[in-house]
Amino acid sequence: MRVGFAGFNINHNIDTSDVNYEGRLKLRTVTGLLDWYVLGGGFHLTAGVAGNGAKLDVVGEPSQGTYTIDGRTYSSAQVGSLSGELKFGNSVSPYLGFGWGNPAGENGRVHFLFDVGATYGGAPTVSLIAQCGPGAPPGSSLCGQAQSDVAAEEAKLSHKADFLRWYPVVRLGVGVRF
Repeated sequence: MRVGFAGFNINHNIDTSDVNYEGRLKLRTVTGLLDWYVLGGGFHLTAGVAGNGAKLDVVGEPSQGTYTIDGRTYSSAQVGSLSGELKFGNSVSPYLGFGWGNPAGENGRVHFLFDVGATYGGAPTVSLIAQCGPGAPPGSSLCGQAQSDVAAEEAKLSHKADFLRWYPVVRLGVGVRF
């Protein structure tokens, strides 16, 4: 039986022809895993659960002073800001994998572990938020159209993100015996 924690951030710019996004992926996972040593050696099958705190935050930057949202172009004065978030549907997710090594091995003081597997994160949710700017004040028909286009773009992104239900996991571990 093993417990673990993994966490790190990745910042990456995503440039598209419509909107450039500054993205920040935050990974926070707590795991409880059971290893089954099938052949008596270091090879094992692993099953367990992961507390999934992963999410992706993005902030849109206009491309050449404009945003193109669901096929319509808006100036940066009309859409003041565009931001979004992607989160996994399950806060607790199943994990299946296999690997080599035993962190509680009997021989020696230092032991290494390598696992490859997948976690079922559930259906991801995508949210996009656009703040209307002075060129399309809140309540105006242009602001309403921009909000409608943002909702349509959000639905398209949700459909595209659906492949993330299962995502790969690679684990490297070190055990020290005292």
